Amino acid sequence: MFRVALVALAAAVARAGHNDMFSCRGKGNCDVTEFSEANWAAKLGEEPHFVMFYAPWCGHCKQLAPKMKVAAKKLKGSGVGIGAVDVEPNSGIQAMFPDIRGFPSLKYVRSGKNSAKTAIDYNGPREADDIERWTKEQFKKYGGALAEPVEPKGWKDLYTFYGRAALDDKPVLFLVGSESEAPSWYGKLHAGLKAKDAGAAESPEKETVRLLKEAKAASKHRDVKEGIDDLLETIANAEQAAKSKGKPLFSAAYGFDGDTREAFNSSGLGAGAYNLFVAAVDRKNLGKSLVAPYAGNPIVAKRKKVDDVAAVEAFAREAAAAAAAVATFKDAYGAAAELPDFPKPASVLAAEERAAKKKAKASAVASIASEADLDAECYGAPSTKTCVVGVGAAAEDLAPLAAKFAREGFQFASMAADAPVAAALLGDDAGAPPALVVVKGGKRPRAARAFGVDAFAGLLDSVVGGGATFAKFKDGLPQWPADAAAEEAAAEEEEGDEYDL
Repeated sequence: MFRVALVALAAAVARAGHNDMFSCRGKGNCDVTEFSEANWAAKLGEEPHFVMFYAPWCGHCKQLAPKMKVAAKKLKGSGVGIGAVDVEPNSGIQAMFPDIRGFPSLKYVRSGKNSAKTAIDYNGPREADDIERWTKEQFKKYGGALAEPVEPKGWKDLYTFYGRAALDDKPVLFLVGSESEAPSWYGKLHAGLKAKDAGAAESPEKETVRLLKEAKAASKHRDVKEGIDDLLETIANAEQAAKSKGKPLFSAAYGFDGDTREAFNSSGLGAGAYNLFVAAVDRKNLGKSLVAPYAGNPIVAKRKKVDDVAAVEAFAREAAAAAAAVATFKDAYGAAAELPDFPKPASVLAAEERAAKKKAKASAVASIASEADLDAECYGAPSTKTCVVGVGAAAEDLAPLAAKFAREGFQFASMAADAPVAAALLGDDAGAPPALVVVKGGKRPRAARAFGVDAFAGLLDSVVGGGATFAKFKDGLPQWPADAAAEEAAAEEEEGDEYDL
C-alpha cells in the first residue's frame, strides 16, 4: 500500500512539475522550445538547440528552468534555440540518447539526420549567460551564422536610419510587414549576407569532398557510410563558418506601422506576408537615394521559413553589388524609385535652422552711408575680418559672393559711387564704378581693387589664394570727410527736432 501511494504521489508531482516547469505553457509565447516525440524532428530541422533533458520531479531541473528561459529570450531569433524535453512522456527521445543517466542532462543538439549521434554534452556553469555564450560558440563552430539583430523602425525613425546607412556607405535591406517584430527568417537572411572572400571562390576541400563521396558510393558498410557523412558534414560546416565571418553587405531594418506600409506601397499586407526592398543610399544627398522592390514580392513565409530563400538571397547579393553607386543601381533596376520623403527629426530641423541663420548672417551685405556705418561695418570690424566694399555695386551683386566666401572671414558692404569716401577707397588709378575694394587695416592699411562686376569673383579668389596685389593707402585708411560728417549730424538733429514738434 505504501509503495502504491508513493507511486501515485510521484505521478501527481510529475504532472504538477510538468505543467509548471517553464510557467508559460498555454500562453503561446514561450521562448523555450518544449520538445515532444511529435515535434522533435521538425523543430530541430528549423534550428539547432541547446536542450535540457529533464524529469518533472527533478529539483535541480526546476532550479535551472528560469535560467533556461533567460538564455532562450537572449537567443530568440538568432538562429539557434533553447529547448527542453520531459523524458517521462517522451521515452522515444530519451532512447536516442542512451548515455543519459541523470537529470538535468544538457546537450547541444545539431540539426540533421545524425542529431543524436553528433550531440555535444555541456558541463559548464548552469547560469544563463554561460549557457548563452557556449551555445553561440557551438553554433558558429559548426557553420551557423548568428542572425544579426534587425530592429523594427517606426516612420519617424527612418530618416535617421537611412542617413546613418549613408554615412556608413552601405546599401539598405528593408523589409515591410504587418507584425510588430521582424520575422526570424529575416534576421537569418541578413546574417548570411556577408561579403565573400574573393580568393576563396572555390572550396579548398573540393577534391577531398569528391573522394569522400566516391568512397561512400563504393562502400558496402553502413558504419563506413555514416562516418563519411560525418566527415562531409564537418567540411560543409567549416566552410559555412568561414563564409559567415565576412562583413555585412547591408544595413537592415524592418518597418510595420501604417505610415511606413503606405509609403512603401504595402498597406494590403496580411500576417505572414512581407515586401522586401533594397536601397542605394546617396552619401551626399539622401533625397537622391533610390529604392527597388524584390521582384518576388510579396514574400510569404511559412513556419519561419521562406519558400525560395535562395532566390531572395541571390536578389540581395546582386542588388548589393549594383547599389555601390546610385547611377549603376538605377541602370540595373528600372523599377527603382526615389526614397519616400521621411520626416526629419526635431534635432535635424533645429540644426538646419541654425545653419540657415548662420549662413544668412555670414552672407549678409551691409550698407555704408555714413561715418558711423563705415566704422561699424568696415573699420570697426574684428581684426580677423577683411572689409570688402562694393563701391557703386548693388547689394544683390555682392550677396552671391558673400555666400560663396562666407567662411573666409570677409565683411561685405555696399557703398554709393558718390559717397564722400568713395574716391579715396578707389585710389588714384581708379576705373569706373562699380568696383570692389578689399580693405585690410592694421599698421599698414592697404587695398586690392577690381573694376566691373565680372571681375569681383576673380579678385576674391586671388585674395584667398594669396595672389592678389595690395597697394598701400598714402594717408592711412580713408576717412569720412569731417564736413560731410557734420552735415549728416546736423541733418539728423534737424530731423529729430521735427519729430519733437
